[in-house]
Amino acid sequence: MPRLIVCLLMLMLAACTPSRGYRDGALGIPPLAGFDRTAWAGDWVQIGDFARHPQTCLPGRLTVQPLAADRVTVAGRLCTAGTAEELNLHASIGTGGDLRLSGAALKQAGAPWQVIYQGYRGESLAIATPSGAFGLILSRSGRLSGRDATAIRGVFAARGYDLQNLRMLR
Repeated sequence: MPRLIVCLLMLMLAACTPSRGYRDGALGIPPLAGFDRTAWAGDWVQIGDFARHPQTCLPGRLTVQPLAADRVTVAGRLCTAGTAEELNLHASIGTGGDLRLSGAALKQAGAPWQVIYQGYRGESLAIATPSGAFGLILSRSGRLSGRDATAIRGVFAARGYDLQNLRMLR
């Protein structure tokens, strides 16, 4: 009987432990050298996400409009960690691809986002969070070249993301 009680207590404690996200949050995310803030503006199709279960939301879409040299609006719908979320946010953009979000009710609003990969000619982006709450892959065309797909997987892995949870939406 005491063993049963100990097992039940351990199960209860495990259920109360918060999820660690999709990466080791203790690892830092370095700034992206050569990040082109002007290449962030425009329309994007979300083609990848980190989720532990099969996707139930459709590929997301974002429109990014410049407000100033270091500020943009970000509007659209994203699939983050397997959940569809509408967003209409303002973001300040650092020179290394760090984005500070503010505005309407995205679960991750207020948390920093970090561009960790920017494809050749600004055709693709990979976005991570220091907490590992989610990771996104965006493309202008809705497709990735083989080179970009390989590079993005490598960059996410180097930042501590568990690639077993990477789900390509397209």
